[in-house]
Amino acid sequence: FVMPSRSESFGIAAIEALATGTPVIAASTGGLRENILDGSNGFLFSVESVGELVKAIEKAASYNWDRKNISKQTYNKFSRERWQHNFLRIVKEIS
Repeated sequence: FVMPSRSESFGIAAIEALATGTPVIAASTGGLRENILDGSNGFLFSVESVGELVKAIEKAASYNWDRKNISKQTYNKFSRERWQHNFLRIVKEIS
């Protein structure tokens, strides 16, 4: 999945791709920087660099991805249970 956005606050489409085990090639911007781990679940490239984008696509095409692990890591990070746990922790901290 390629997401060459110049600006992206969170990147829900990228998260959805990761949840299916699909590696993501994305511009290094916003929330994408926090969720794409170079070589683990995708590759990042500089926002205005077409050359880096091309290299990332070529590298991803020949990379041996562990798609089950990509999906599992994404689920663990964004599961309802984790969000509930984090929300309750924040509420306790501020109350």
